[in-house]
Amino acid sequence: SLYTLGKVINGISKNGGTLLPGTTRRHNQNIPFRESVLTKLLVQSLGGDNMCAMCACVSPGSHVTGETVRTLGFAMMVKGIMNHPSIHIDEQEKLVTDLKKEIEKLKRENIQLKHMVIEVSQEASLASSKGLGGGNHLGLVSEIDRLVVG
Repeated sequence: SLYTLGKVINGISKNGGTLLPGTTRRHNQNIPFRESVLTKLLVQSLGGDNMCAMCACVSPGSHVTGETVRTLGFAMMVKGIMNHPSIHIDEQEKLVTDLKKEIEKLKRENIQLKHMVIEVSQEASLASSKGLGGGNHLGLVSEIDRLVVG
């Protein structure tokens, strides 16, 4: 499995470090994703559209220098792989999210209009109490229409 993972990472890094849908099948055919269960699971994380993090563990001991050098070489190949993460949203999920946003927007607008109507009705009642309105509520109705439509 780890040997196949090394072959896959080597193939991707030689392919420019990415497996975007725009790349041709000929370029991707030498990458042995199907040779191991591990690489089948990691196919979208290795140069695809998912995020992936790999850690390289090295030791300062002189008795494992060869293994440390190979690990660092592997890490350099992995470093050359570029992922292009994207959010996968189902169409129904997107529709539900958009409708919830629209509902929230309409609720805010409704509250704002209620406040405007209350404000205008308070001004009209104040004007009629001072005798300025003369009991005519036609001006109030036209003001409410102006606020609601405009």
